[in-house]
Order: sequence, then structure tokens, then C-alpha cells
Amino acid sequence: LLGKVAKTSIQVDVTPDPKRRVPAPPPLNVPPVEKDASSGRCCAILEHFMNGKVPDWKRAKNAALRIRDKDYSCRAFFEDCSAAFPELALYLAVGAEEAGTSGRSLDDEYQRTIGALFAFYWMMRLDTDGREAFAFGVGGENWEPLSEASSSPVRPPDEISRRLSFFQQAEWTLFQDVFVMAGMEETERRLTMLVLTAIHDIMKIKCFQPVVERFGAFCGYKPGESINDHDTALAYVLERKPELLPSFARLAAHQRESVKFTQCHMDFNMGWLVQAEAPPGPLFRKFKAVIRAGKANPCDIAFYFAHWLTDLAGAEPYPLEGCEKFVLKFPQRVLASFLRSIPFVQGLHKKSETAVLEDYLRWRWRQQDPVPPMISGAGTVAQLRLIAMAQKSEARVLEAYRSLPAADKAILNEELARTGCKGQNFSLDSNIPQGGPAFLVYYAPALLQRNATTDPGGALSVLAEVLRRARDLWPLSVAVADGAVTVRIDVLKDLEVEELQRPPNGMYWCLVRTTDVDGMVKRASLHDPKSIRQRPLCFGGALVAPRQKAQAALAAGRDLLLVPPSSQRPSRSHSPPRGARDSSSLSSPARGPGYAGKMSQRGPFKRPTEK
Repeated sequence: LLGKVAKTSIQVDVTPDPKRRVPAPPPLNVPPVEKDASSGRCCAILEHFMNGKVPDWKRAKNAALRIRDKDYSCRAFFEDCSAAFPELALYLAVGAEEAGTSGRSLDDEYQRTIGALFAFYWMMRLDTDGREAFAFGVGGENWEPLSEASSSPVRPPDEISRRLSFFQQAEWTLFQDVFVMAGMEETERRLTMLVLTAIHDIMKIKCFQPVVERFGAFCGYKPGESINDHDTALAYVLERKPELLPSFARLAAHQRESVKFTQCHMDFNMGWLVQAEAPPGPLFRKFKAVIRAGKANPCDIAFYFAHWLTDLAGAEPYPLEGCEKFVLKFPQRVLASFLRSIPFVQGLHKKSETAVLEDYLRWRWRQQDPVPPMISGAGTVAQLRLIAMAQKSEARVLEAYRSLPAADKAILNEELARTGCKGQNFSLDSNIPQGGPAFLVYYAPALLQRNATTDPGGALSVLAEVLRRARDLWPLSVAVADGAVTVRIDVLKDLEVEELQRPPNGMYWCLVRTTDVDGMVKRASLHDPKSIRQRPLCFGGALVAPRQKAQAALAAGRDLLLVPPSSQRPSRSHSPPRGARDSSSLSSPARGPGYAGKMSQRGPFKRPTEK
């Protein structure tokens, strides 16, 4: 009995091993080269690194040909890919920004790319040893598949249990079906996927993002503007400067078309669908246009979905640990729902963009456990999109939504129901006034998921404030009912609401209109030059001023008005918001969701009934 107790104590007290990464390539030093569209050097730094580089096509073909061989190890696959694709070295460009547009470090982006390559390798071997490696990772000299009984690396018992549960219960045939539809039995298709995976996230490194050349706009970006959306930036290089990515340039013409189809010919982001992150217009418009033009090859559509699966499966920057994003971070029912959502896209052959998304949202609502009655009335589409963004925290987010102040709820109801498609409305929310542009808040799901267990109401108020200020910068107009604007909130997505409410002294959050089709939230200094293309954001009272005074201060280059302590303010005739514990600081998160939005509209010294 004492022996068993001692053994149990050892298992509980053991320290888990650190998460494992693959060796990184030697760093590249970024030269002091300026991008200049007028001189034709719109991608000068990328051109500097790739000039004269040639892919090792023999090693690339070997990886594609032998990927299913029993004696072809994961380490051998890694070594072949590292030698074959010179673009992989770009992820470690010393002197580039410390973080890419995703907010992750450059080494993280490299590790995630290798993780996506490994995910493809393992999914191609699901009928042999791929399931074990996918669920438990690899180890040993040749990176052989691990199991629940492996002694190294040391993992917490709960993690081992979750890995085993995924291994035993995952619907592996759903993965295999997609790969079969994508034609992965053919070596040529595998090679195309390897090239796409190697280059896909390069444009998350800001110094490589191109400047649009003078002879023509591209996807809403004007000549001379830097393309700061990484998918569009890659599409630009594939279309106009393919020689700068030698592995892509080495593919045959029809293979290049398959890659371009995933990036620019379709311009479809699967993540935007499964998490309801985007309105119907930016989500489906180009896909629908491709179908109307008769260019949608069913095999290439499945190829896109196969790429999406491998890219998301390798999203955690620890390639040797298996596909942790799916195994440890996704509830299995949610992952299965994502895989089953793929056929909805096929409905674009017969239905409008808005009808297809509405079909998906109705279906997604029924995937809750237990299944609640279907809702109706104002705010229906907003709630359907929010529960899709929340993933496994649907109930918390819905409860928080229903408790929001009326002003925040009204903003979410209207802006989340805009379609970005002229003449189209959701049948579930048909009373939304016509007009645009619609807003795609990039990383809104990440923000909600980060705060779903601690302060979902605060996260919803943050989202409402971003949408409110976005509408200030892009006024509603029937003339742009077909338009859409991407608002990036990368800097917010990993923060808790309390952190957003308390920016460092002298700093504030603002939304900046970077182009006609892009906006970005950033943290700025009160002493930075101000612009009419930016709006201050108030997430909880740390920076609160009447809207007109704040904008006048910005335009004049003056500091924004900070609300004085309560001891210096006139007394209020109304009681503080429910849950307020301390009236001495307006930045207290206890003031509740939406308080900042109210204050920023009416100002801190006006009665609550005044407009």
C-alpha cells in the first residue's frame, strides 16, 4: 500500500518537460533596403534574399514521392523539405520586426510552418503510423511516433489522457475524405501542397510585404500602398512577382494555378466561415465569382480545404508535439463540425453568398449541446455569429450578450448583420438598413475566446467599441453597400479585458484607417502626431473624453482629456453601474461592460438622459 502511495506521489509531483521545437535555420540579416514602387523594387528585401536561389527539386520530389513509405521517417521528411525550399529560411530574418502581423515571434512562425508540413506528412499516413504521431507527437533519433505509454517527453497525466481520447475518438475518415477529394494520391498534387505550405505565411513578416506598383491597383490597394494583409500580399507576389518565390516558380503552370486559386483566385478564408468571422461579401464574393466564371475546379476546391486543415493543425509552434491545435485546443465535436461544414461551400453553385452563410449559421446553432430553441427577432444574426466565434463558450457569450447595455447591443446587432453584398439581407434579420461598408474584425473570435471565461461581457463591449469607431471612420453609405473593410485587432486578441482597460501611463488605444479597405487598432502615445484618420477607443474608462472634444484634441495635436478622479468631479444624480465597487477610478473593471461606451458618447459631466 505504501508503495502505491509513493508511486502516485511521484506521478503527481513530476515536472513536465518543455514543449519541443525543431532546429531553426541560420538567421538572415535584413539589409537597409527601401521598398520603392516607382523603381520597380516593390519587394526589395524579398528580392535581396531570393536572388539566385534555386530549390533542390530532387529533394522536393523525394519528399512528395516517399511521404507514405513506411521507412521514410519524419526526420528524413524534415531534412528533405529544409534542403528543398529556400523560402523556409525567410522566417528567421534578423533585423525584421520581432513579431509578424499575427503578433507571434518570427521563430514561432517558422515552427508553425514546419508544424503544417508535419501535419500534411502525418495526414498522408493515417492508415499506418500517422494517427499516433498526429495525436502524441514524435521522438527519438528519427522522430518516430510516440504513444500514451512513451516515457519521454514527460507530460502531465491530464494531457496524456486528452491525447489518448483524441486518438481513440477522432473521426479520422473526415480527414481522409478531404485528401482523397483533393487528389493527394498523385505525387504531383503532394508536391504542390508542399510548396504552398512552405511559402504560405512568409508575408506575415512585415519587411517582406510588397508595395503596390504604379501601373495598377490590387485588391483595393492603391499604387504606392503597402499591402499589410498577409494573404493578399502573398497573392500579389504570386500574381505579379512569382520569380521572387523560386519554389513556386519551379512548379508547372497548372500547379501554380492550383496554388494561386487558394490565395487570390478564390480569396476564401475557411477560418472566416467556421468561426463566422466575416460577413458574406468578403467571405464568399470572389469564390462566387469564380464559380460564375466556370473556373471552380472541384479538385482545387478540395485542395484548398486540405491546405486549410494542415495549416490549422500545425498552428501551435511545437512541431514535435503533434497537432496540438486539434488534439488539445479544439473540442472534438467542434473539430468534427468544422470538417462537416466544408460541404456548405458547395451551396454557392445555387445560392447567394448570404443564403449560404445563413444556412451554415443555422446549422452551427444546432450543434450546441443541448440544442436550444432557435431564436428570432432583432439581433438573431449577431447572436448566431457570436456563438460561432465563441466555440466552446457559447452559453457564457450568449448570457453576456443579453446583459449588454442597449447601445452596445444595438451596434453589434446592426454591424454583425451587414452582408457586404448589395441587395442581400439575412432572412433572419431583414430589417437592417441598406448600406456599407460591412466590417470584418480580424481576430474577433480570438478576443472572445481569450475572455470567454473571465469577462465575456467586457469582450463584447470591446468589440462594440471597435465597430462603433470603425463606423465613424467609414460612414454608412448605400453607394458602398457592396464594400467591406478589414479591421485588424491583432494587438488586442491575446489580452484580457482588464489589461485593455488599463493601458500604460501616457498611452491609449486607437483605431487607425490605414487604407480605404483596412483599419488597425494600435496603442499610441498621447504625444504622438494625431490624424483625422484615427479614432480613440475607450475600453473601460482609462481614457475617457466627450467624443467631440476628443476628436478636436486629436485634430489640434493636443493631449486627450482624461477624466479627473471622482473627488474633482461634480456629483451625479444617478447611481453607478451595477457591480461598481470603487468610484475613485474610472478605469475600474467593476464598472461593468459597456460603461466606457456610454461615457465616450455623452461625456463624463453630462446627465445620463442627455444625448
